[in-house]
Amino acid sequence: MDRISGKPSRRSTYLDRAKETIARGHAFFPETVFKDIVVAALALLVMIALATFLGAPLEPEANPAGSSKPPRPEWYFLFLFEVLKYLPGELEWIGAVLVPTIALIALFLLPLYDRGSWRHPLNRPLATGLAVVVLAGIAGLTYAAATAPAPPAVGAPGPTTQLTPLELQGKNVYASHSCPVCHQINGVGGNIGPDLSTVGRRLTASWLVAHLQTPSEIAPGTRMPQITLTNDELMALTAYLLSLTQPETRTPAQLGAEIFSVYCNSCHPGGKAGVGPSLVGVSPEAVTQAVREGRAGMPAFGPTVISDEQLAQVQAYLHTVR
Repeated sequence: MDRISGKPSRRSTYLDRAKETIARGHAFFPETVFKDIVVAALALLVMIALATFLGAPLEPEANPAGSSKPPRPEWYFLFLFEVLKYLPGELEWIGAVLVPTIALIALFLLPLYDRGSWRHPLNRPLATGLAVVVLAGIAGLTYAAATAPAPPAVGAPGPTTQLTPLELQGKNVYASHSCPVCHQINGVGGNIGPDLSTVGRRLTASWLVAHLQTPSEIAPGTRMPQITLTNDELMALTAYLLSLTQPETRTPAQLGAEIFSVYCNSCHPGGKAGVGPSLVGVSPEAVTQAVREGRAGMPAFGPTVISDEQLAQVQAYLHTVR
């Protein structure tokens, strides 16, 4: 008997009821069809309510040349995404592969090893308690991942203390349009396009404006894609580029901070845990191995992307992070 209702709750009871229903007859129409319509209507109403009151978030216009958007799963996988933050890089496979695989296998084999005759949840304290703990853990991890502060935006190399407001705005435009992927400033950035460290001494404002608007017309054969800029963004970016007249003299740690902001900050904000694990206290050897060989969810960066000198500067910067 059910401990709560006092009614039979064994498996045999449900089987007997099913046999009685089959013998008595249960028409597909209208009984089953009506139930299907009710459930479908409720699901549709929920979707309409969500679309009306919450809506879909509008993201920035797609940028094929961009590479600054960190990978982030949909909400139903956020709990697993959050778990990976608490595992060191070499153990991420446990949370990403091993635990989900064991859980799926256990769920698939559930009918084979769960032979208990009781069906009411309150008559199955172990199974019910385990389910509550798992669901509460998933809910808590999902909430933690959803409310975690976003990593700071990847910054562009170069000074900030002596820039005018317009030049500072242009520096942000430079970073947000992934210009550091192809161009270097003071040794930081890619080498696909020309070095921009002294571009302000070599080019005029009118040439820069025309080139940013239609690069293929101003420099035929260029590999630079055409980027979409508002007039304000165009003027700000031009002002920032004109401010780049000579390289700075900075310490290795300061140079390493700039390199870190371009390649690493989106996953390890400020060297702390974010999408990737915290790098505080990690040995230089471990950093070198991770950068050169890569890790789960992290690409390898060869010497053509981050030179040995730049890697040493990154290590000098990480040594200052506490």
